[in-house]
Amino acid sequence: MNWPGSSAEWLAWEPQARWWLYLFGFGAVIAWETLWPRKELVCNTGRRWCGQLAMMVLASWITLLVIPVSAIEVSFRVTAAGWGVLPNSGLPMAVQAVVGVLALDFVRFSQHWCFHRFDVLWRIHRIHHSDPDFDLTTGIRFHPLDPILSIATYIPVVWLLGVPPVAAMSYELAHVVHAFFSHANVRVPGWLDGALRWVLVTPETHRIHHSDRHEENLRNFGEMFTVWDRVLGTFQEQPAGGHEGMRVGLPGLTGGRTYNPARLLAWPLWEKAMGAAGREEAPVAGVARGVEAAGD
Repeated sequence: MNWPGSSAEWLAWEPQARWWLYLFGFGAVIAWETLWPRKELVCNTGRRWCGQLAMMVLASWITLLVIPVSAIEVSFRVTAAGWGVLPNSGLPMAVQAVVGVLALDFVRFSQHWCFHRFDVLWRIHRIHHSDPDFDLTTGIRFHPLDPILSIATYIPVVWLLGVPPVAAMSYELAHVVHAFFSHANVRVPGWLDGALRWVLVTPETHRIHHSDRHEENLRNFGEMFTVWDRVLGTFQEQPAGGHEGMRVGLPGLTGGRTYNPARLLAWPLWEKAMGAAGREEAPVAGVARGVEAAGD
């Protein structure tokens, strides 16, 4: 394999690497979930898969139309121009890379926290939490406004800090695979999970965040690393009722409508969100009737 040399070659190679990692991560987790599932799913049907995949395609396509630039591209261009805090800090490149990776993960942690704490953002993010099951398809179930807002506030940080390309590319590509892993309905040996969770968000820790219990839904916000939850006091080791008895999702969406893209796209239009997961809102008159009909 011929590795890229110039910045332009790396930029041309990155989408291919992201696509192959996406396929690898998706396929590997599907195989793992099939062979060693953690829990029996409530709704493991073709309709659910089609609905989740439809939301992924819509979110990816709309996000690309709105923001046709990646964090990796911004990183290359900013550092080539000599801009940013890190390139002008005098720190060794290795230290800049580590700081860059941690900074990017902290930004994602902060975004996630905000999506749960502010009503207008929760209206959007609750689509992700409304899945009554927890597996790799939950990790692709997002309203298009969710990634758009995340990227729109993420890229400026890359620009301001001048995150080194090696850090931006390493974190972004690793995040592709980790997003599937953290939502996977897989059985991980206790000793391995216990070791991994000191650094990484594992399916066991992230499943707690998808609990239908309000207090547990506001724990374990970490995107890739658990350090921010541990430092800021939002980390929870185990669910109160144990993993076997824990339910995931939100009240209010049942049956086939849970996976209807039209209903999910319209859900942010429902009346005032209560600001935290685990609470259901009354639908806006007219909107609800149209969405209900679409979901039947």
